[in-house]
Amino acid sequence: MRGVEKQRKHVLTRVLGIVVLLLLILVSVASAEQTVIDSITTDPERPIYVDHGSVMYADFTVTVNIINPPAGGYLGADVGCGPTDIVLIDDNGMATFEGHIQIAYDRDDMFVYHECPASITIHVYDAQGNFVAYAEKYIRTMMLYNINPIITWNVPEVISYGTPLSSTQLNAVALNPLNGNSISGTFVYTPVEGTVLSEGTHTLHVEFIPDDTVNYKTASKDVTIEVYDPVPPITWNNPADITYGTALSSTQLNAVSQWEWVDGTFVYTPVEGTVLSEGTHTLHVEFIPDDTETYTTASKDVTINVLTHVQEIQQITAEVQSLNLAPEEANLLIVKLDTATKNLNKGNTLGAATELNAFTNQVNAYINNGKISLSEGQVLIDDTNDLIKAMDNVFNFPAKSVPEFPSIALPMISVVGLLLLSGRKRNS
Repeated sequence: MRGVEKQRKHVLTRVLGIVVLLLLILVSVASAEQTVIDSITTDPERPIYVDHGSVMYADFTVTVNIINPPAGGYLGADVGCGPTDIVLIDDNGMATFEGHIQIAYDRDDMFVYHECPASITIHVYDAQGNFVAYAEKYIRTMMLYNINPIITWNVPEVISYGTPLSSTQLNAVALNPLNGNSISGTFVYTPVEGTVLSEGTHTLHVEFIPDDTVNYKTASKDVTIEVYDPVPPITWNNPADITYGTALSSTQLNAVSQWEWVDGTFVYTPVEGTVLSEGTHTLHVEFIPDDTETYTTASKDVTINVLTHVQEIQQITAEVQSLNLAPEEANLLIVKLDTATKNLNKGNTLGAATELNAFTNQVNAYINNGKISLSEGQVLIDDTNDLIKAMDNVFNFPAKSVPEFPSIALPMISVVGLLLLSGRKRNS
C-alpha cells in the first residue's frame, strides 16, 4: 500500500509540473503577441497656438508607433475636444495623422508665451472592431503672442566704390524664434537700396515691420559693410631735377602701385626716351590693371624741372664750395666751371665741354692725392658727366676713340673730352 501511495504522489507531482509549464508557455505566448502602443509623438514637439481673432488654434502632426499591431487594425484618435479620427495602421505598426487644437480666449488675460495643456487619446482596434490597446499622451502647447522675431542678416561681402546697394547686400530675413519659420512683413533699410556708399566701413540698419502686428513685434538689426576704392593708389614722387638733354628713363618714370597684388601696365606721357625742353614739365602715368573687372584704371601726375646747362654748372659749383678744400684748390675747380659757363653763354658748346672734362680730371687728381675723398669726388664726376652727356644729346658732338686714363676714380667723360685730352697727350 505504501508503494502505491508513493507512486500516486510521484505521478501527481509530475502532472502538476507539466500543468505549470503549460501555463507559463501560454502566458509567454500571450505576452509576446500582445498589442502595445509604444510611443505617441508630435511634430513640432510643442505645438504652437496661433492667434486668429477670437480663437487660437495649433496644428501639428501625430505619429503613433504600435508593437504587435493587429492585422488590418486601425486606431481611433481623439485630440483635445475635436472629433475622433479613424486612422489605419500600416504593416510596420505606424499610424500618422494631423492634429488640431482650438481654444477661445480673452486677450486681456493672456501673457507672452502662456502655456496650456492638451491631450491625445489613442484606441487601437483589430480588423473586426475589437478593442485591443489604449494610451493617452498629454502635450504642452505654446501660445504665439507678441513674439520678438529673430532677424537673420549676415555681414555682406566687400563691395567696390560705385556699387549701389541692392538685394545682394540688403537681404535680411525675419524668423519665428519658436519654430524657425519665416515671418512675412516689410523690411525698411537705412541706407536705402540704390545708395552708393563712400569708401570705408559703413553701418547698414534694417527695421522689420511684421504683417501680423498682433502676434509679432517689430525688430531691427545692424551689420557693417566694407567699401573699397577699385582705383589702385599710385606712389610716384616728383623726380629730381634733370639737365636739358637728359632723356627720360626709369629713373624718372618709376611709378609703382601701392597694391602689390594688383598686376598691370604703366603708360607714361611723355614716353621713356623723350628729351624735354628747359623749364618745368608735367609727367603723367596711367596704370591699367590686368583685372579690369575688379579694378579700374588709375592715374597720377608729377612735375619735373629741366635745368639749363648753366643752371647745372651752378649746382656743381655749389657742391665744390661745400667741400673742405683750400681756397686756391677750390678756386682751381671753380675757374674751370666759370669758363665752361662763359663758353655756353657765347654758344661755344664744344669749348664748354672741354672745360668740363678738364674739371673732372682735376677732381680725379684731388682724389688721387687725397685732397678730397673718393665719395665726394665721385659725386662731382658723376654730375659733370651727366651734364656732358646731356649736352652731347643736344649738340651731337663728334665721336672719337677713347684713350685710357690711369687713375683711381676714372671719370665717365664724354667722347669729346677724351678726344681733346688725347690730342693734348699727343702734342706733349
